[in-house]
Amino acid sequence: MRKPPCTEKARAIEGKDSRMLAEYGLVYLLAGDRKRAEDAFQRGIAGDPKDGETYRIIAHAWLMAGQAKEALEAMDQMQKVDPKATSVFAKAGVDLVEHGFIQEGQALMLKSMDLTAAARDAYQKPALFGTYDFNSEALDAEQAVRFGRAFLRAKHQDEAAWWFHKAVEKKPKEEKVWNAIALALASGGTAE
Repeated sequence: MRKPPCTEKARAIEGKDSRMLAEYGLVYLLAGDRKRAEDAFQRGIAGDPKDGETYRIIAHAWLMAGQAKEALEAMDQMQKVDPKATSVFAKAGVDLVEHGFIQEGQALMLKSMDLTAAARDAYQKPALFGTYDFNSEALDAEQAVRFGRAFLRAKHQDEAAWWFHKAVEKKPKEEKVWNAIALALASGGTAE
């Protein structure tokens, strides 16, 4: 088992920030040291038990390690402890889609945008380009491009196209949005 010395050095410097502890857990988990990873996760949660981003980082770590059950449990906790953390839900949605949890990721993406119930129902139907009652303030074009990019990486082109369409609807004359979409399409979603 490899010992991640950079992580030990970083922990020696501070070692108290909940999000950094979750990041240390990710390093340990990827290095094959589950015990230390779980310890870092627990210390991170103890440091700020109401921080949804800490739980998202932990869930992301479990996803990267191929531990779906643990990842989904952390995602559930994230939503319980920080139910209004829409930006965290958006990142978590991308994480889930990129790791093959399409429905769960879609649900968090939609939750992050404060959609009406009718819009959520319409999105889950086959006709992706219908008229949906989005909260226009909540829909961010750059966020929609990130969602589209995640779906491209997951090989879900219809969903990617739907999100790109929403980004262009929001900012039809924004060069940056068009370029981001072009880059995503040219790279298969890997370039940002």
